[in-house]
Amino acid sequence: MFYTHKFIPIDNQIVTNLRSKHVSLKDTRDFYLNELKKNPTDVKLVEMYLNAKKQADKAWSELRAAKKEQKIFQFGSLHHFLERLGLAILLLVYASYNLYRSLYFERKNISSKVFHTFLISVAMFYFFWIFNTFQDLSIITYLLVTIVSALFVSLGLYLYTRYKKNYINKLKGDIREISQFTVKNTKESKQSDMFELFENLADSQK
Repeated sequence: MFYTHKFIPIDNQIVTNLRSKHVSLKDTRDFYLNELKKNPTDVKLVEMYLNAKKQADKAWSELRAAKKEQKIFQFGSLHHFLERLGLAILLLVYASYNLYRSLYFERKNISSKVFHTFLISVAMFYFFWIFNTFQDLSIITYLLVTIVSALFVSLGLYLYTRYKKNYINKLKGDIREISQFTVKNTKESKQSDMFELFENLADSQK
């Protein structure tokens, strides 16, 4: 997603064509303007300049309309929109993944949790800005909404890790019960193999 914009041109074909047309007509207008400065009394040059200026102004109006039409939210084109969106998604995925790892494997590492929660808040702020959400709110309210959203994401990750830990612990308990039952009903010569099998199975659930 982050590199999607690389495969999309900055402007669509209509804007590109109209820009080329405007540049050409503007050059023609400037040419007649320079000639008119040399011969200010030449009536024919005045008419040619005014005609060239009219065409250049019309081309500029068409170009502005086409550029406005290709806008997505406040971005000038799909290229710029996907560029910013990709960056926001990359930051959110990075922060969420590392917060999940911190919650699951580094339970006492508070600084890591705070840092990645902060990064999530930055990503959420970026998302709200990209989609022009809450544009009528004050900056304080905007920041509060961003922080609350980040806390909800962090809480969701925390609850998910708790659920996963409880599920794995329950699964390990079931494996132990099954192993005890199985070992009791297994010949003594095979009990050590059965113990090893269930220990490996329990370890695989970490």
